[in-house]
Amino acid sequence: QRYIEKKGRLNDDSKEADIDPESVEKWNHYDFLRFLWYSFCKYQRVRDEEEAKEDDKTKGKTIRQLGMKDIWANTPYSTTRTYFWAQMVFYGLAVDVSHKKLSTYNFNYFLVQNPALSNNYKELMNNYYSKKLRKEMESEERKNEMILPDIMELPSLITNVEKLKKEQQDDEYLKPDTEQYEKKEISDDEFLIQFETRSYKSWNNHLSFLRVIWCYLNNGGMNEQNMRTKWKLFAKENYHESKTNFWIQMVKHYQAKYKQYIDNKDKVNDDGNQENKDNEDGNKKQDEVELTEEEKKKQKMDSWSFAGFVLFCEWKEIQIENTELYLEFYKAETMESANAAQQILEPDVKPLPK
Repeated sequence: QRYIEKKGRLNDDSKEADIDPESVEKWNHYDFLRFLWYSFCKYQRVRDEEEAKEDDKTKGKTIRQLGMKDIWANTPYSTTRTYFWAQMVFYGLAVDVSHKKLSTYNFNYFLVQNPALSNNYKELMNNYYSKKLRKEMESEERKNEMILPDIMELPSLITNVEKLKKEQQDDEYLKPDTEQYEKKEISDDEFLIQFETRSYKSWNNHLSFLRVIWCYLNNGGMNEQNMRTKWKLFAKENYHESKTNFWIQMVKHYQAKYKQYIDNKDKVNDDGNQENKDNEDGNKKQDEVELTEEEKKKQKMDSWSFAGFVLFCEWKEIQIENTELYLEFYKAETMESANAAQQILEPDVKPLPK
């Protein structure tokens, strides 16, 4: 909010930004964000008004290409810092789900929709780059070099057009297929890679959504705002802020319960190690007997994993697989409202578990 209230800034309708590459000191973060935003938006406005048909300079080029050309010509910052923030601003514009694309025409609206870009901008960069690389990117030796992040990949803005067309044409691609999903057991790291690159071999809408949250919570370096942003890019026009937050809170809460269960189980196992060792020889033949389905489930639940988490919730009669579980906490009219889709609303039936 403090950025929005600043005075003496550029007007949204300015034709060119007043940029002095030699005077880096006069730039603050708000100015730079607005410069990046305008560099992309001015070309988007031309396209929206169909003026590009008469402008040979813009034909055959994407909005990103046109905007980045202006950005590279005028930025006062290092290559890596400029690219990072340009990526974040373009990402914020790309995931705007408002009907009239208000983020393209109103900078204040853009900031409200992407608060992390201004309110917590230092921490945002820390989520991607270590302190060592943040120092190196400003050094004389590397300021003109593009340095890749060493903590977390930047949001992907490169679209594989052929793949996208295939996904749009093949409605079965994203339909739930629990049996196929369960057969394709992969590590959390591989699952996240497939999610980030949209290269998943199998996808179960709700279960996979929960696993995305599970993986990011396990990661530890991803805050809730970033999780919602990641999912917003994926869900596009189907994104729902309150529902996404609801499921983040549910997975977070019951993941902690599952962790307590695993820790207690491990403690019991440690206390009984000697007794287990004494009986080991006598139990060898029993161990060779094929386990029942219930025993297999118990074995899987006792091993920290997303599959074990789902079984733990089933065992505890927590309806984590119920896609409408939120109706126990929200009135239907509240959760299906436009406000709930655009912002996080508090439950109006009963509080979320804590």
